Amino acid sequence: MANTETTVTTESTRNDLAWWRNEDWLAVWLGFLIIALVLVGLRPELPVLKWAKGSELLGVVFTAENIWNSIQIGISILILSTIGVALIGGNILRYIVGFPVVYALSWFSQVIAGNSTMNYWGLEYVIFALLIGLLISNTVGVPAWLSEAVKTEYYIKTGLVILGTSILFQEIIKAGALGIVQALMVVTVVWYVAFWLSKKLRVDDETSVILSTAVSICGVSAAIAACGAIQGDRKKLSYATSLVLIVAAPMIILLPWIVKAFGIPDAVGGAWIGGTLDTTGSVVAASGLISETALKIGTIVKLSQNVLIGVAAFLLAIWWSLSALT
Repeated sequence: MANTETTVTTESTRNDLAWWRNEDWLAVWLGFLIIALVLVGLRPELPVLKWAKGSELLGVVFTAENIWNSIQIGISILILSTIGVALIGGNILRYIVGFPVVYALSWFSQVIAGNSTMNYWGLEYVIFALLIGLLISNTVGVPAWLSEAVKTEYYIKTGLVILGTSILFQEIIKAGALGIVQALMVVTVVWYVAFWLSKKLRVDDETSVILSTAVSICGVSAAIAACGAIQGDRKKLSYATSLVLIVAAPMIILLPWIVKAFGIPDAVGGAWIGGTLDTTGSVVAASGLISETALKIGTIVKLSQNVLIGVAAFLLAIWWSLSALT
């Protein structure tokens, strides 16, 4: 729990930076920079990570050329992302030291998932990355020199900007209207149901508001915004964010399995995951396990919810102030 409080405090401190230096906007700048570099022709050769037999693993994936292509991409990402870490105010030396380990673990996760048998069973790299992360954190733990490079939200936010280039404007017009309507309905209904249930369980008002906002919009970010709006207790914020993260992990695997097991259409499954999972990263991971269509729809729904953070915080501040007067 102490780690969660430290994370919340650090994130709150970084929110005091100039608007163009906070993590959200740096992810936008970094994503745009990567897109611009690709458009001008800087397109490195992507490594081959799919294989069926042991001979292909050694003769295709673990060749000198393929490994060198992977290293080149890793170095490029390291250089670009380090600029953002420096602007955020992170420890650059620790980030540079820890990044190769994080990159190598993600590379091995994709190699494992690249096996044809794993593809047949729908076991994507996200699952293996999650298992490796859980194994490390629950055995040896994450050392201090590596923790600076474990910037999940930073990587995911940048990836979402790049992902936007694959979602055509026509798709947003076609699916976005319904996605936005669903997002509004989900946020409203889930918030009130969560708050009502919290009160029935005799949870105090502050924790109920923070937790309800977290589960109805976008997890940790929404919880922090709600806590700031009502000037809530940081310890209660830590409890709420811990619950969100604990519940999200198994749902990343469980929800895609339910979608496939019950034959739910990909678009419906993506919308369901986008409106159900609390964090943007978990939505991308879970919907990506289903299909590209589910990924696009899930992302649209979740981003539609995310933009409501400011509105929700404003309304909560007014409601909390009026409640205090009465």
